[in-house]
Amino acid sequence: MISNEQLILFFIIMAFTEISAQFLLKKGADHKSHFNIYFILGLLAIFITYVFLYFVMRTGKHISVIHAIHHTSIAVILALGAFFLFSQKLEPMQIFALSLVIIGTFILARSENGHHH
Repeated sequence: MISNEQLILFFIIMAFTEISAQFLLKKGADHKSHFNIYFILGLLAIFITYVFLYFVMRTGKHISVIHAIHHTSIAVILALGAFFLFSQKLEPMQIFALSLVIIGTFILARSENGHHH
């Protein structure tokens, strides 16, 4: 059985692999040749993301909860990455909105735990 700590780690890995996939595929799309290393690495990153997604789904959690957490973690990591790598600060409204998304996802995940059979 997967522990909650492992689950969090899986979501973090999935966020990174999904973000990497998008960057790689974007870079691959800008490339001249159709089959280039970026395209292949992008596909590999997607494959890794979905392997982890499969294990997360095996926990029996509701798919909407998994989806929400996955996309929230991507948004958070992108925001942090933009801040640390490119010094892009979020506007107060964006921070507020992102906070609402995180809180909403947390409530969704908590409520789902209460209804375990």
